[in-house]
Amino acid sequence: MERVFHAGGESIVNTYLVNILLPNQVVVYSRCVTEGIINGADVLIGMDIIARGDFTLSSKGGKTKFCFQLPSTHDFDFAQEEKDKFHTPFLRDKLPERNDPCHCGSGKKYKNCHGK
Repeated sequence: MERVFHAGGESIVNTYLVNILLPNQVVVYSRCVTEGIINGADVLIGMDIIARGDFTLSSKGGKTKFCFQLPSTHDFDFAQEEKDKFHTPFLRDKLPERNDPCHCGSGKKYKNCHGK
């Protein structure tokens, strides 16, 4: 028996040592779990398991999608992906001449655009 704290207060509950079989047939061995009442679910997976895999939650078009896989195979960084979309470094061997097309893609000559 263990004392657990939850949104409804605290309780004394049974504990068990279990193996958890995930839907992708990966087994998480020897997890100490506590018994509880969970509305609408059979098992509540904790951060001790989620932190070992890849976890995403998205809400595109008003539809919420939850994805989890173990073992981890991705390195998600949505903030970096957005930053990379809008910042592509421009590398040149030399500076543009005054009459060269401007590097920004405006179609203007460099001297009439970014070369002012």
